[in-house]
Amino acid sequence: MVDDYSTLSCSGIPLKQCIRCRKSFPASLDYFFFSPLHIDGLQRQCQPCQRAKRLRNKRYREGHPEACRAAVHEANKKRFLLEPEVVRAVGRTKAKRYYRKHTEVCRIRSSVYRAANPERIKATQAVWSKEHPEHNQVRAARRRARLAGSISDMSAAQRKEIKAHYHYRCVYCRKKFTSKNLHLDHITPVIKQGPDTLWNYVPACKSCNSKKKDGPPLTPVQPLLLTIALPKRRKL
Repeated sequence: MVDDYSTLSCSGIPLKQCIRCRKSFPASLDYFFFSPLHIDGLQRQCQPCQRAKRLRNKRYREGHPEACRAAVHEANKKRFLLEPEVVRAVGRTKAKRYYRKHTEVCRIRSSVYRAANPERIKATQAVWSKEHPEHNQVRAARRRARLAGSISDMSAAQRKEIKAHYHYRCVYCRKKFTSKNLHLDHITPVIKQGPDTLWNYVPACKSCNSKKKDGPPLTPVQPLLLTIALPKRRKL
């Protein structure tokens, strides 16, 4: 099947006319580049015209870098307003692919940037920590478990799921709290080789958690043994 710009020669060989130079060529990949957007799978411009177009675009970008950068920025801004989640997903995928391919270069750039902008890094980390308290608690719990030599595989998603399962109530006093004000208590304390894992956690308020300290639970409790969220495996 051919598109609107294709014709048949007298010998029955399909021809395709270039929309730019208006010359007819055999409708094949030897004369036209591939394109999934057209019926015949070929672009509408012939290969010489496409190469000339790419060369013109390259020369323009080299001569007008600021204008090209501004145009790309505006296009990305409009696309982000229309499809924010898609843009974020594509950006994360590209960043991961680039990091895997240029790991050492990325590490060197990161270390140089951190050394040159310590105050900015500190301010950014402070804002992020305030917005993501669960991740800070995970890091602190993992650090304590590592020092005690016990297992540590809890993730921030699991911590949120535990609190939601108990309806944000303390298992000891049964009072309801916000997610930020509700702690997670180790049934077997880390100092007594208690693991930092799912079945050793129950939600507790600050007061009850302080009363318990490193002793046994204040009341009999049933921990959550299974979550939809996956644990995060880390080496000790």
